[in-house]
Amino acid sequence: MGNHNSRETHELAEKTHFTEPEIELLREEFESVGDGDGLMTRDQFKQVVGNFCVCSTATNQFLERLFDAFDGDHDDRVDFREYINGLSEFSKGTAEEKLALSFKLYDLDRDGYITREELSRVMTELYAPFCTDDQNRQMQKVVTRIFDDLDVDEDGKLSYQEFHLSAMKEPIFDLLSRFLAPPPIMASHTASPAGSPTLQPTDVLSMPPAAATITTASAVAAGSPTGTISPRRNTGSLRGTVRTSVYDEVLLT
Repeated sequence: MGNHNSRETHELAEKTHFTEPEIELLREEFESVGDGDGLMTRDQFKQVVGNFCVCSTATNQFLERLFDAFDGDHDDRVDFREYINGLSEFSKGTAEEKLALSFKLYDLDRDGYITREELSRVMTELYAPFCTDDQNRQMQKVVTRIFDDLDVDEDGKLSYQEFHLSAMKEPIFDLLSRFLAPPPIMASHTASPAGSPTLQPTDVLSMPPAAATITTASAVAAGSPTGTISPRRNTGSLRGTVRTSVYDEVLLT
């Protein structure tokens, strides 16, 4: 087991944005939460990953989508390799990696395409809590416009190529930076009295382009000065028993 873990750690360090010591820290936490079978259930995943997501009324729905994106073999469990690969893309990924992960969040049936119904459902689940009724109606008009503009072959679905070509023009495609909690130094401007960052009531239809994902990812990868405020913690119902300080140490460096 020890040799296997060592080889796996080395391979993952070569293929992801984590170092070997960081992966070992994440392995320790992964094993402390799992059932001892090397797999993480959907609920366990929410407990752990929820610790470094912005706490909001849509966090549970976002984590559902994120779990499915991490679960590469679709067995409703996440093994350690899937976990590290997904976490690397989510927290420290390049613009291209984040774009591919975002596509998976919208592709609910995992067939490699985003249908009009899938886009409408995900937008409703993740954006509706922050929108007025008028904005929700406008959001459905945006879905129609997106397919009119982006569905070049008019087959009623968006391929990754179509998504890739136009994603930077469409703010709604940028889900990751909406829910990835900023480093503590960034959170100090919007933190609640309990120290938990919250999403601001922003008009989602006028949010900045998906390039904002790159800014957030760069800040997380670069880290932030210590001692500014206490490490971020998701104090909502999804917060688990995992030591979030370990994740701050790994994900903010």
